[in-house]
Amino acid sequence: MGITAQVPVRRHQLADLTSSCRYLLVSVCAALLLAACLGDDAERAALLPSNLVLVGPAQAEVGVAIQLGSSSGSAAGIRYEWNFGDGRTSSEASPAHVYAQPGHYRLKLQISNGTGQTRSAEAELLVGRFAALRTASRCTGPDKTGWCQQWPLDTAREITPLFYRGGMQAYGAGSDGTLYYTDSPIGAWQEARTDTAARSIEQIAFANADTGWAIGITALPEVLPGTGVLGRGVLLLKTIDAGKSWFRQDLTKLSSGEKLRVPGSSLRVLDGSNLVLSDDTSRVRWASSDGGKSWTTTPWTDALIYPRSGTSVWSLVRDTDNQTWVLRRSRDLGTTFQPSLRLAGSDNVAAVNFADDLHGWVMVSIAAAASDPLPLPHEKFWATEDGGSTWTFLDGDGLVRSPIHFQPPTVAFLDADRGVASNTACGNLTRYEYKRTIDGGRTWTPIGPPAGAALQDLTVVSISAVWTSGRTNCTRGQPVPPRRGAYLSRDLGRSWQFLDVSAEPIESRVRAMLVAEDQSIELSYSDTTYRSADGGASWARIWPEPTTQFEAADGKYAVAFAGPSVGMAISASGRLLRSTDGGRIWQPRSLAVRDPYAPNDRRKALNQRGRIQPIDADRSWIEANDGIFRVTSGGASWDPLLVTGDSTSTRDLFFAEAGNGWVIKSSYFDASDLQSFQANPPRIWETRDAGLSWRESARLDFQPHGLHFADAGLGLVVGEGGVILRTTDGGASWLRSASGTTSDLHRVRFVDAHAVWAIGAPGAGVRVSHDAGLSWQSVMINSPHAWNGLHFIDPLRGWIVGDFGSIASTRDGGRSWQMQDSGTSEHLFDVFGVDAETAWTVGERGVIRATATGGD
Repeated sequence: MGITAQVPVRRHQLADLTSSCRYLLVSVCAALLLAACLGDDAERAALLPSNLVLVGPAQAEVGVAIQLGSSSGSAAGIRYEWNFGDGRTSSEASPAHVYAQPGHYRLKLQISNGTGQTRSAEAELLVGRFAALRTASRCTGPDKTGWCQQWPLDTAREITPLFYRGGMQAYGAGSDGTLYYTDSPIGAWQEARTDTAARSIEQIAFANADTGWAIGITALPEVLPGTGVLGRGVLLLKTIDAGKSWFRQDLTKLSSGEKLRVPGSSLRVLDGSNLVLSDDTSRVRWASSDGGKSWTTTPWTDALIYPRSGTSVWSLVRDTDNQTWVLRRSRDLGTTFQPSLRLAGSDNVAAVNFADDLHGWVMVSIAAAASDPLPLPHEKFWATEDGGSTWTFLDGDGLVRSPIHFQPPTVAFLDADRGVASNTACGNLTRYEYKRTIDGGRTWTPIGPPAGAALQDLTVVSISAVWTSGRTNCTRGQPVPPRRGAYLSRDLGRSWQFLDVSAEPIESRVRAMLVAEDQSIELSYSDTTYRSADGGASWARIWPEPTTQFEAADGKYAVAFAGPSVGMAISASGRLLRSTDGGRIWQPRSLAVRDPYAPNDRRKALNQRGRIQPIDADRSWIEANDGIFRVTSGGASWDPLLVTGDSTSTRDLFFAEAGNGWVIKSSYFDASDLQSFQANPPRIWETRDAGLSWRESARLDFQPHGLHFADAGLGLVVGEGGVILRTTDGGASWLRSASGTTSDLHRVRFVDAHAVWAIGAPGAGVRVSHDAGLSWQSVMINSPHAWNGLHFIDPLRGWIVGDFGSIASTRDGGRSWQMQDSGTSEHLFDVFGVDAETAWTVGERGVIRATATGGD
């Protein structure tokens, strides 16, 4: 009896033939030699390899032929019996095979010779629609075959530069919260290491070459300090290696009764030890003098004044007792203050500036004397050179308002001697005036515009540079410059250099410019940024135009495919997107799905339910905020079928065969606002002619969120308080079913005529009915978050998605669920699958993620 060698089944069994080259050469040569010697007895005497190894790819594309082989080669006298796991077989030594459907296939081969000897091997082959994910990024799973990001396509292209040190060193954050750094003249970004994931980074600041901080929002939920509520909190990261790695600093021990708001918090870095954290009103709350290790609550609640360099903090307050202005200084980051300068209450304090801890100015407007030919106010200064111990009154020679100006100028001092003042008058008459001082504010002389240009928006950007970008605060009649460029002066406007960046057409003016002491320059537009390492002689475009910016977190979210290639999605901003290649490329269409009636969080929460129901590759039903639309020609045209009015919006839709359809039409009022709710209650509308005409089917006494029908008669509606309504006559009558929960239910979906699933808030979780919605049971899934979307492609295979990137999947009809890594912490709102392995999900800020392996 022959001996059968059975090899353990592992994915890597599909080996590269060259890895067994020496063994194959010996075995194949031996078989050929024996065959030549034995002639007709070749089959009987053919030698079999002691171990059989299958050769081929570990993954296969649906519909694309793959070449298979084995370590036995194609020696004479060996018989081959292939079983591809899809019901098809082959007797070739090295067959080519095409799989028609995705899935996990057990590939088997048995070889034998004429003596009855056999060898066999098996391997698992993963077949999927991987082509659509070739341009995707950030795939999950050990083999990077789980959920992959499709939109935005590449977050690294959406880096926002947040700190520019000079030279080639810059720091930024991706739209997904990833931190980056670069020291390349062409902006080759490198991803930094962090010990805590961020949803977004809002600010980066450095104290010196190595030490810096970044402030943002956590990606994953956590218990917010002082609230006990689970949510995203303020994230403070620190680096001590020039931004290559970042570690989190604890903010849970902030001693104030008020918490930092998310977003909106800001950080002020005074030096490597002294930091100040503010809330979104810019009122100081906490200070640290040990580099962020510990924080002290500051009692001061008004806006503070910081020097361009140094650690002193200043405040200007009105003394109501004697009607005077008091300038005070703090040496402990705003915890305590000491009076420094007292001004008469009649003085109009226009500005306070400090170049460092010693040199400062208080600009006051002095009324003109009655004898002056033009009775215009003069701007004069109190100045200190010793940190406020003594003050000297300066006349401010030359800093006189022209008749057209009603407001005092804006003044910025660069150091102890140099400063720039600017003033703009808008309206029918537009005028700009800019002046400079090189003697600490004692005298001022005009700054002239560059030759042939209007000095419109002069800004101080570095120790010795001023510039004008061509943009203006008075936009009337001001054309956009034809080229990308700006004027730069390194001597306070005595001379000007035109920075000719690019001949590319532009739609916006220069947004910002940074000039470093080493003469490197960074010039930013709204869509891209340029950098010059040689003072403006040459330029490199380093922040390319992004695929798409992350979008607002309110709005509709939906995704659906008419097949494995053609699909549509409604993104967070309400844009309708279409793909014809499985999501590899998404193109915006003309339809915009926006909600004019959602100005507050309550309405936004109710509005996070979108619906797309495909008819075929070119036609779909779209549930928009202001009605139901039939989209044709792949989204190129669309017809309104049911348009809402007043303060109502649509929630969910479903069309059965023969043109029967239903939609929820609802206001934003809930039962707690009884009068408004009763005056404009939610309604179910129905159509029997594919949307040509509609009629009201039912009025509801609760806020509905979702509906679904198994056929033209059997349907369910779910909503607030765990309410479930059931109809068996197409909506003519509705009865309540006991859901077993009082928490909100968000979505309901029939799998067949008997099995139906409902999902909702954390208290509602996941619920299933096996009797068409008459009774319900709770399903335990290991997630504390709300569930928002679900989809089953058959009674066994389904997914549910929810807050903070939660995804769970089942392959056995819900008897067991597996949590999956979505690769994102954004809230997910909808999911759609076309087969057991191919699915898409959409979520906050425009996220679309796809899988060709079922997400496993």
